[in-house]
Amino acid sequence: MTTFYEVHVADASGNRLAVFANFTTAGGGQALDYVLSVGKIGVLTMTLPATVDPTLIPLDARLSVWRSINGAPPEMDGDAVFLARMWEYGTDFTRITAFHANELFARRIIAYGTWQTNAMRASDQADDQIKGIVNENMLAGITAFRYGNPLQADVSAYVTEQANLALGVAAPVGAAWRNMMDVILEVAEASTQNGTYIAAEVVAPTEGTLEVRTYAGQRGVDHGSTSSNPVVFSESRGNLKNALLTIDHTNEVTFALAGGAGDGAARLTAAAVDATRIAASPLNRRELFVDVGNLTDTSAIQAAADAAVRQGRPVRLLEAELAETPGCTRGIHFDLGDITVIEHRGFVIDMRLDLVHELLSSDERKSEIKFRSVL
Repeated sequence: MTTFYEVHVADASGNRLAVFANFTTAGGGQALDYVLSVGKIGVLTMTLPATVDPTLIPLDARLSVWRSINGAPPEMDGDAVFLARMWEYGTDFTRITAFHANELFARRIIAYGTWQTNAMRASDQADDQIKGIVNENMLAGITAFRYGNPLQADVSAYVTEQANLALGVAAPVGAAWRNMMDVILEVAEASTQNGTYIAAEVVAPTEGTLEVRTYAGQRGVDHGSTSSNPVVFSESRGNLKNALLTIDHTNEVTFALAGGAGDGAARLTAAAVDATRIAASPLNRRELFVDVGNLTDTSAIQAAADAAVRQGRPVRLLEAELAETPGCTRGIHFDLGDITVIEHRGFVIDMRLDLVHELLSSDERKSEIKFRSVL
């Protein structure tokens, strides 16, 4: 099996400028090194010969990696675009570092103290909440009075937004005066911890377009143990190498007490417990107090306690090198964001493929992957 890589470069508006495949390891390090991380900000580093014209890669140039597997037409990896932000000029190389377009979320703040529309109503599902946040702080929903200078605040000419899908669990969070990326991640995590996985990304439907999308259940395809087409990873099957499964109970929470408005005995409180996990050991009552003193709604206080217990579940993470086989090839049989089955040291666990790290040097290609437990 052979995989061929090329990087397509467009300007910040999406107009094609160049295609590169002549990567080099001059200056040390990898020729091409990039990370795809569901809902997070991956990084791409590309090293080219010094003869390459640096004006072909301007500020915020859109870099997308295209992969051809076994001679098939190349496809954009992960629908991902990386925005160029750093250039290093060596004697015989130029190295460019770019950040996944999710970094557009991190460039914005929630620049007002109260919500002006219904973006964060408690009745809205997480999908709609996230899109409302983005619309009000980056796209056409921006109104000038919230910003001292709204110059280029609205980028809806370059970034579109998927329609509201009413996905996920309502997850209102404190958002005013915060970084937008932090708020989006918190809403997505709150929905996930309350029963419905949500992730949000800026993806590239085509090489020249960007779109804000949300995903429910999983980013990709369900190839889990109960699906019609399970995909199983294990060292014995030959598709994993150097696997490390970590099961971490360090920050586990099995009982949470949330405290709302009020003082002393008059304070509103709500408790939550995970009876199964607390019984795993006679000493496994692990308590957490959640201060939500601004809340007077008893259902919201209860939701805060429930979320704390859910968020306090043990972490199950598997890291490994991917060893692709003819029957288990990324981009054909599985891909980023899929739910798959992991078999390791007697454990059989459904896990999401959350991260792909591709490294290309002059003489080899290596893929590192990370899976996180679905539960």
